[in-house]
Amino acid sequence: MVRGGENLRILVVGSSNFDLVAKADRLPREGEVVVARDLRFFHGGKGANRAVAVARLGAATTFISAVGNDVIGDFVIEGLLQNGVETGWVKRAPDRSTGCSWITLLPSGNNATLVEPAANFSLTAADIERAGNAIAECDAVSADLEVPLEAVEAALERGRKAGKLTVLDAGPPRCCPAQVLRLADLVSPNEPELEALTAMPVSDRGSARDAARKLIGLGVRTVVVKLGNDGSMLVTSQSSKAFSSGQDRGGGSHRRRRRLYRRAHRSIGFGSGNRGCHPLRKPRGRACRNQTRRPTLDADARGIGSVRGPQRRAAAGAIVGQAALQLTVGSSGKPIARRQKGR
Repeated sequence: MVRGGENLRILVVGSSNFDLVAKADRLPREGEVVVARDLRFFHGGKGANRAVAVARLGAATTFISAVGNDVIGDFVIEGLLQNGVETGWVKRAPDRSTGCSWITLLPSGNNATLVEPAANFSLTAADIERAGNAIAECDAVSADLEVPLEAVEAALERGRKAGKLTVLDAGPPRCCPAQVLRLADLVSPNEPELEALTAMPVSDRGSARDAARKLIGLGVRTVVVKLGNDGSMLVTSQSSKAFSSGQDRGGGSHRRRRRLYRRAHRSIGFGSGNRGCHPLRKPRGRACRNQTRRPTLDADARGIGSVRGPQRRAAAGAIVGQAALQLTVGSSGKPIARRQKGR
């Protein structure tokens, strides 16, 4: 039975952090102080950012994570609730502080980050098992590597057994066993993350393709590599294709992102590839210019709430994929999930 008949439901497993974000002209060398500017505070973390981005794209979103029993944890949970994310499965760790990230935005549009996971590393497989009913009710499970691998493996395995679309946002850079990678229908790393997963150097599109094919050889079905200003690359066992970021040509990047994920869904085998099963349509007018507006599935895909099987899974994958690409820091220097109302 479809819950409510209106929205897809995405379950996100990942990190919750308190983010300190500042701009700098360059990174300091060892022992050097570089003056930064425009310091701002946000609720973040790979998991929390993904959950907010998915919710803003119109899907009902459940989040499994862990924060400290402190005022920063209150701040993080409040931000999630304000963005429509269900937080009933966010654990409060009494003996850990809330995770914290120090993010430097560089003139290139990329960023450099230090992370103290803190409470995030208290998340366990038992926490995932307790949320078994939430996994059974969702359409897709999305996890990241900023929490313990036992929790990631439990989430992807439980999702796979329940027949859900499983997606691994493979950051931050760390080794991940092949048996965990194989549980994800789609693995999406950036260049440093791809290097960590494959132990292969990644410096351009060619080396990214070779490294992604190594993941395919390990049993991963589909890999989407995030290449920063160079765009993205889709790699399957049959083919590979690079997609421009769209920054050099202004508009059109939204259409390229949609095309990337339609192609990914066909390769995974969860969608027919026709326009009718894809829930994301290019917004028009003011909504096209303001990414903080939240498109709804009711408006963009009539009846998708009553769709079952492959089409529904393809739609869920489109939501998760679009959220992941929108979180890539571009020329604006801000991930979409950190653009809060009133800022």
